[in-house]
Amino acid sequence: MAKSLILSVLFVSLISWQYQHTPNNSEKNYLIKNIKHNMILFIISYGIQALLLFRFLPSASQNTTSWSWVMAIFCILYLDLITYFWHRLNHQIPWLWKFHKVHHSDNLLNTSSALRFHFVEVILGTLFRIGFFTFLQLPWHYYFIHELVFQFFNFTQHTKIALNNKLNKIISYVFISPSVHHYHHNILLENSKSYNLSTIFSFWDRCFKTYHYQNAFVDCGLKDQENTAQDLLHSLMAK
Repeated sequence: MAKSLILSVLFVSLISWQYQHTPNNSEKNYLIKNIKHNMILFIISYGIQALLLFRFLPSASQNTTSWSWVMAIFCILYLDLITYFWHRLNHQIPWLWKFHKVHHSDNLLNTSSALRFHFVEVILGTLFRIGFFTFLQLPWHYYFIHELVFQFFNFTQHTKIALNNKLNKIISYVFISPSVHHYHHNILLENSKSYNLSTIFSFWDRCFKTYHYQNAFVDCGLKDQENTAQDLLHSLMAK
């Protein structure tokens, strides 16, 4: 409950900030329409994810009184690495890309873009992470600690928060900054040659040679798809 409240406050704060910093009324209207589309996807996809996680909640209630900062940091690092590889597979395997491109079809990145995913990708991604987490028989409350940290970065890096180059470089030595992640959504990039696939830590991209530093924001989206309700519906029906 506390996790949901924290993330809800963060989400609303970032959305409000981006709306206030959107320069004109036409762009603000487009942003509102975009947010509505993304929230519909969120309700569908993450409602299914909640049902999947609920299936494992009995195990999550065991041994929740123990706490270790070392274990918490390890689980965050471990699951972020697993998420990196899952993200990379979504760009390299055509069948998975059909679902992941729903996320990349957003040509106006904002906080709600972090929730814009095809429900099939959410199901498969959740099972992928749960599988690797349970393989090590890790205490379940650390999984939810990771989710809290993950969503914090997920929300902030999809929000157009401009940082000066010096500060951006300092942050990007360890973490994925908003402009660095925006480059991942670059409309000129081929999906199979994507960069900046990490969510939290940038050193995974550095280790596997998929890192590209970017300070300026770039045009986002897909060349062959507009960000309309009709295109979004067609994407959801991907086979």
